[in-house]
Amino acid sequence: MAVMDHKIENNRAVVYNSGARPGEELMQLRVVAAGGPHPVGTLPGQGVPFPNTPAEASQLTTAQLNALEVFYNQPFAGQNVEERHAAFGKFIGVRM
Repeated sequence: MAVMDHKIENNRAVVYNSGARPGEELMQLRVVAAGGPHPVGTLPGQGVPFPNTPAEASQLTTAQLNALEVFYNQPFAGQNVEERHAAFGKFIGVRM
């Protein structure tokens, strides 16, 4: 599958996630940024702390956010963990 296909798939996941309620399951996103440790198109597997629900996303630790940054080859920057939650939430389509 081409990078564009993965981006389209991720856009669908973001739209789905934007309507998820706190206890509802989130759709995972695929890696689309080349140059990281995981090939483009990879979904999070064991050892990658992708949250199952919006409520879990709001409880990610700094270490978990760091692991997600490495997995996605994407920064979730902020001055504090709350701002980093917001950056990650925007990336996956969840409002924090």
